[in-house]
Amino acid sequence: MKVPKHFKRDVMYIEPIYDEIYMCQAVSASGVIRYKKSSEQWLNEYLTYFYSTNLAAIRSHVKINFDIHRMIPICVDLDYQFILFPLNSSKNKNVYFLNLSKVYRFFKRENQTVIEFICGEELVVDIPLSQCESQYNKATRIYDKYVKFKQFRERYLSTTVETIYTINHK
Repeated sequence: MKVPKHFKRDVMYIEPIYDEIYMCQAVSASGVIRYKKSSEQWLNEYLTYFYSTNLAAIRSHVKINFDIHRMIPICVDLDYQFILFPLNSSKNKNVYFLNLSKVYRFFKRENQTVIEFICGEELVVDIPLSQCESQYNKATRIYDKYVKFKQFRERYLSTTVETIYTINHK
């Protein structure tokens, strides 16, 4: 089976591009990778190949558990804080995706929004600042709840094992 062209967890963002051959590119500190399909198709193939899931399943999960129905953040890998969130609507299927763990801040410069990343690089987009901040807050909320749930579950399981052991050995 052919391994699809893929990005790594260190990706800062995936952006649509207008090229004769490529539709989007993933930008990271280590370089740029271009892809011939849309950013959503690329992310879907990535999730299918590496995590045995897809965008539809993740979106359904977020809708049910977090009550988010528009521009849904995609939790790819919690161990690496790899959560991608879209900046614009997915109806055109080729959207900006930002990696939550790489974003430092958003600010306005003239009529555009500037996204500053932890490494110091900047991305200028024609998306309202309020929309960027709203998407960032959604992704942060999802990450926060996942981490708290994981810690709660680990604590619950460890307490249950100790309690059962104590009860059986009295």
